[in-house]
Formats: sequence, structure tokens, C-alpha cells
Amino acid sequence: VGQGASTLPVVRDVATMVPQWIDLMVGAAAALDQPAMSAMLEDAFRLLPPVRVIDDVVLPMMRRLGEESVAGRLDMAQQHVAGEAVRATWH
Repeated sequence: VGQGASTLPVVRDVATMVPQWIDLMVGAAAALDQPAMSAMLEDAFRLLPPVRVIDDVVLPMMRRLGEESVAGRLDMAQQHVAGEAVRATWH
């Protein structure tokens, strides 16, 4: 990743940042900021093997969005932003 190209924090051990990435992506979904969310997912795919992105980032993020929705802190539009960002990143 080139200097300034990443939207994710730069760290030596990428795995230690996964919880923070999930927080940032949930925040982007809550703000209806699909471009930011897509950029973060693209960065994650550049920094981690695809299976790790799915297992360690995407699935926990989607689980968290569901929990936030059940608790009344997110609505359907915010969940759609996340789903569309994931879909767009894979296509």
C-alpha cells in the first residue's frame, strides 16, 4: 500500500487492528458513508488474505451490525450501506 493510500491505520501487526477496523466500518455504516466503508474493505483485502478478511472482518462486522440493529441503534438503510459496500468490493 502506497503512502497515504490506506484509509486504515498503519501498524506492524495488521491482526491487532481488526477490532478497530470493525469499529470504523460500523461507524461508516452508521454515518451512511459507503465510500469510506468500501475503501476500508479494499484496504483490508490488500493487507490480509481473503479468507481472513471474510472470517475476521466481514462476518464479525455484519454480526455487530445485526446486534446494533436489534438494539435499535441502526436502521435498515445503515445495514444496506454495509451490505452494498461488501458486495461492491467483491465485484
